[in-house]
Amino acid sequence: MTKILVLTACLIALSGVAAATAINGIVWYDKNCNGNLENGEGMNGIEVKLYESNGNFVASTNTASNSGVPGYYYINIPTAIQSSGTIKYYYIQIEDPSFRTFKSDCIKVPFCNTIRVNAPLCKDVCPRSPGYWKNHPDAWPVDEITIGGVTYQMGDTNTEGTALYYMSQPVKKDKTITMFKSLVAAKLNGGYCDPCIANTVYAADQWMKEHPIEQTTRANTCCWERGEPLNIALDAYNNGQL
Repeated sequence: MTKILVLTACLIALSGVAAATAINGIVWYDKNCNGNLENGEGMNGIEVKLYESNGNFVASTNTASNSGVPGYYYINIPTAIQSSGTIKYYYIQIEDPSFRTFKSDCIKVPFCNTIRVNAPLCKDVCPRSPGYWKNHPDAWPVDEITIGGVTYQMGDTNTEGTALYYMSQPVKKDKTITMFKSLVAAKLNGGYCDPCIANTVYAADQWMKEHPIEQTTRANTCCWERGEPLNIALDAYNNGQL
């Protein structure tokens, strides 16, 4: 009886698009590696594929402008797949030759709901260490980078307050410098777009908000006890070990 009631409610509501069982969102080229959608970054003509959590293909569509916003996609889940009253899990995947393959986490989509899943894309580059990015400023894809909510100009190793200045500083028992270097490298490596490290990049960014650069954090503190596992994961990613 419950399933019939749910289905009836959905059929009545289907006069509006929002009542469909679907996934939608925005696909954009994350040029500045910050994980945020900004003006001009949305991309049309990108194919988005939807799969069940077991890998079964469901449907696909191409992104297009919606209400003046480029990069929008909408995929309706057929009722033959999404059975009445059942919560299933899905993921989206984007395989474009110009970008690193994007695969979202599995999302549960309750019947008769539309769930939003955004997709930042990054260029497919080999991960590089903090030392590489310090010594190769010409390879930086951006002129500025945001760490812990603070935006730093790339600058150079001699200009205090710039990203490259802090990349060149010795740690001197200050773990904020350690985390800064690892997080800059991870972002320049496209970590915000890589499912294997994106959550860690976000958590490290939050840690840097709580412990700003040069506000000395020692290795034997509870603050670094939380930060060290994040840094270890970032270091492994930056050195191609994930």
